Order: sequence, then structure tokens, then C-alpha cells
Amino acid sequence: MDALQKLQESGKLKCCMCKTTFRPDENYYTAQLPVKANWSYPCWGNFITKIQGMAIAYLCEKCGEDDSRRNYDIVLAVEIEGQEVRYHDLAWKGPMCVIQN
Repeated sequence: MDALQKLQESGKLKCCMCKTTFRPDENYYTAQLPVKANWSYPCWGNFITKIQGMAIAYLCEKCGEDDSRRNYDIVLAVEIEGQEVRYHDLAWKGPMCVIQN
């Protein structure tokens, strides 16, 4: 079991759009945001463009699977340090890359 699964099972992980807590068995989506993070994990980058340290948001199944909401408002970005989860307020409206985990 990886660290994210443990956080999900503990009820500490929530959707960065609708703010509902993930069920322990729920699939979730990762959104790569074009917003610079001022924390170290989780972040994304691109080795070709050399972009690094960009923010991540996790989305529940409902929010991640609804194609009509692809350019929706993500209101939180997530920071994880050990077993502690911090959410950062974010007002992102625009394109992003969403990946099913």
C-alpha cells in the first residue's frame, strides 16, 4: 500500500474541487495544474521543457469523470508531508491535464 492509499483510507484525502472526502475504495484523478507550488510534494514537472515544482490537485471520481467539467474551478491544491495533508486555496479556471490513478 502506498502513502496516498494510506491517506485515502485514513479519511485525510479530499477532492480539490467539490471538497468531499474520498472513500477508501474510490478511484481518484490527478490534475496537473499550471500553477507553481511552494512545497515539495506532490508536484509535477516536465523534463523536456524543464518545468518543475508545479501544483497537483486530486479529484474524486464524479468530478474527474465528468467531461462537461474539464475546465472547471479547482479550488484547492494539495501538499503532503508524511501523514499530514495541507490544502492550499486556489482559484484555477482553465485547462489542465487530468490523469486517472
